[in-house]
Amino acid sequence: MPTKTKDTIDSRQQYFIDKAKLVGRTIKSIRYITPNELENMGWSKAGPVLVLDNGVEVFVQCDDEANDSGVLVAFNPKDGKEAILPSF
Repeated sequence: MPTKTKDTIDSRQQYFIDKAKLVGRTIKSIRYITPNELENMGWSKAGPVLVLDNGVEVFVQCDDEANDSGVLVAFNPKDGKEAILPSF
């Protein structure tokens, strides 16, 4: 596998640029998954949802099979601090 450099975009990054169109979007609000959404997804925990300026809602799931929700972690590499938006 080629070594990834600062100037290289791998296929996963390219997906978010081309398909998901997340680059350059603005987060307008943050909410939690609703009880109805939990039931529809068959999940036991409500995780955070980022609502973007174009109406797209971004959420975290625990794996690629969507077995349950996950948590968002915001990490600041400048001071080493993190904030966790937990599921409940």
